[in-house]
Amino acid sequence: MTISLECPGCHRLLELDSSPTGNVRCPACGHQFKAEGQSERPPVPAIASLRIPEGRIYGPMPVDQLEEWVCQGRVDDKCDVKMTLDGPWQGAAAVFPVLRLPPAVSSGNPFKAAPRVNVPGPTGPRLSERGVMIVLFGILGWVGCPVFAVMAWGTGAADLEAHRQGRLDAGSVLPTQIGYFMGVFATITWATLILGMVMMILFHQLL
Repeated sequence: MTISLECPGCHRLLELDSSPTGNVRCPACGHQFKAEGQSERPPVPAIASLRIPEGRIYGPMPVDQLEEWVCQGRVDDKCDVKMTLDGPWQGAAAVFPVLRLPPAVSSGNPFKAAPRVNVPGPTGPRLSERGVMIVLFGILGWVGCPVFAVMAWGTGAADLEAHRQGRLDAGSVLPTQIGYFMGVFATITWATLILGMVMMILFHQLL
């Protein structure tokens, strides 16, 4: 008659063909214990089966053995399981929801930090390098091109907002502010001159 004993070391169920005498060594952890002090348990019924994607079937086996295979990563969501002898086949993930989790969560050390991936930055000029460019736009806006004045205003405002968000180096804040204010004043000046010229033309036409 087959009997089952529980190992005090790893708490595995050991199936023996007959009642043991003396010490018993656990093949899993190597712990030795006396069989006389153990209460004999009836054997665990083998009712679960596993079918891998290639079509091979393992089992019937005890349910705890199938659960152990899941914990060891030997079963994935592409396998099918049958939890009773005459039951239907169903997806392993439907019985063991942990198989739906990503591999980094469902297996391995969950406290291990994920490796950092260096993502290449944009190929254009960095924010810390645009302060001089904004000043240049502001100067060109004063010289005679109102388009550059508007560009200095808009680009300077965007970079100053990036500085408030911590994405702009502190060393480029001063030239960015200078170019920004030059663009603002130049834009207002040009807008005033253009509006004055339009008003004068309309006034002369009315006279």
